[in-house]
Amino acid sequence: FEGIAAATQRMTRPASAGTLSVSCVPALLLLWMTPRLGSFTAQYPDIQLTLIPSNDPKDIRAGDIDVCVHYGDGGWSDCWIRKWSGLELFPVVSPTVINNRPIRSVRDLADHVFLHGDDGREWHTWLAAADALDLERGRRHRLGDARMATEAAVHGHGVALGDSVTARALLARGMLVAPFTLSVPAVDDFYVVCRNEMRSAPIVQLFIDWLFAEKEQDEARADAPVAGRVPSRRKRPALKVIGARALS
Repeated sequence: FEGIAAATQRMTRPASAGTLSVSCVPALLLLWMTPRLGSFTAQYPDIQLTLIPSNDPKDIRAGDIDVCVHYGDGGWSDCWIRKWSGLELFPVVSPTVINNRPIRSVRDLADHVFLHGDDGREWHTWLAAADALDLERGRRHRLGDARMATEAAVHGHGVALGDSVTARALLARGMLVAPFTLSVPAVDDFYVVCRNEMRSAPIVQLFIDWLFAEKEQDEARADAPVAGRVPSRRKRPALKVIGARALS
């Protein structure tokens, strides 16, 4: 009964005022959503957000969480779900590291520390696309998630796999560079997910609409012919080294 009462309160509260609890993939929350909080606050100054860094499927059914932005295969059952974004993966490294130890070919990666936030399958996929599965990989660190792997790369601890959504701003600001043009599709995608009864809550609808609007603006900026932009990446049939410079 308490759960029913809480859901009823959420569904009947004003559309542009109140509290909203969001569970979001840590990398996406830190590197994409947090920098855009000003946009949301400007549009909805009376909505107070609680942002939870998590990709735990249990959050979808948690009574104290209104909506989730999670990474997965979209196979969650008995809930409202909509794909928010696919993503491409590609190596990223700090300018300092690549200037001190150049990456002129894929073979040069053997001289660097590999950073990954999973069990290594994503690196395996990229190396397979680069025809470099026989590359001898030495030192490697497994971090807790993609966010930690990306942060470790920013701090110069090795080469990580960035993605076309969360790494874009870091590339644009020169905090990371992408040595190669080759990118591969990630195994999973980002989805917006919530309990069926929460989808009709006005405040949830506002947040979901804002998420998709911000993503559309990102895509428009990526496609616009503006100097210094980071272009959309696509899987290429051949590997090309672009050296120690940010994408432009």
